[in-house]
Amino acid sequence: MSADLEVIHAVPDLRSSAGGIAAMVSGLAAALDEEQIASRFLTLQHDCDHLYLTRSMLKSDDAASVEQSLEKHLRLRSSQIVLHSHGLWHPMNHAVVRAAVRFRVPLVISPHG
Repeated sequence: MSADLEVIHAVPDLRSSAGGIAAMVSGLAAALDEEQIASRFLTLQHDCDHLYLTRSMLKSDDAASVEQSLEKHLRLRSSQIVLHSHGLWHPMNHAVVRAAVRFRVPLVISPHG
């Protein structure tokens, strides 16, 4: 994978039982991998047995700690980062937008649904 670009996918719930977004985002990450673009996932909920997702996880305990997790990662970054917020209405999505503005990181928003 390229150390030049990393996409951080912010998805409040990545459990298989969550359906749509959780199912779609792993396919998106696989397609990005084929283009030598690394993916990392920021989530509040996930299935522990999903190897692809858990190998590159930024875990937050609640929406309030999302900005702290991102701040820590963004300060230590060694690559260009794009934040991809999957959704609009969850407090986690709002925290990702604030972090993107604060750290001047490119942001993609996919409203889904």
